[in-house]
Amino acid sequence: AANNVAVGTKALRANTTGANNVAMGGSALLTNSTADNNTAIGFQALRLNTTGTKNTAMGKNALESNTTPANNTAIGYNAMNLNTTGANNTALGSFAMENNTTGTRNLAIGYAAYDASDTENDNIAIGYNAMTANTAGGTLNTAVGNYSLDALTSGDSNTGVGYAALGANTEGGSNTAVGSGAGFHVSTGGHNTFVGLY
Repeated sequence: AANNVAVGTKALRANTTGANNVAMGGSALLTNSTADNNTAIGFQALRLNTTGTKNTAMGKNALESNTTPANNTAIGYNAMNLNTTGANNTALGSFAMENNTTGTRNLAIGYAAYDASDTENDNIAIGYNAMTANTAGGTLNTAVGNYSLDALTSGDSNTGVGYAALGANTEGGSNTAVGSGAGFHVSTGGHNTFVGLY
């Protein structure tokens, strides 16, 4: 092991050969053994990481359950807290992507953005409570705006841009809505395009 920094009780405690890691906070990178190039700042940040590399966690419990995946970034209280093997995700904001376990290539920015999703892939949620209920396999969705796509559970390939855009959509797929409240009345329909409040 070389070029590591550990500050805090039990920080980097189990490290054996891992190099270029930074752990600041109680139990930060606690179980890291051989992984390199991780940064954990905050109480229990990246606590369970063992071999995952190039992860960044800042905030209490950020990426706490991450074990082996790489290239995750979580900034905020409980951001990506339950992630175990999902890789290549970015979560910025308290509770952002909190319940993600194995989902990959997701982006969540904002308080509680994408916070209920667990195994879904390739989704983008930007805004307060954006896409907060996606738990049944919805993929390839983009939500930009507070509460946009916040009822979505399983629909695929939806794009909602604006406050509460497609906010009632649960299972509909291939919808596009641009504007505050655009497409808000749609719950299960698909292949619709909305511009403006409707």
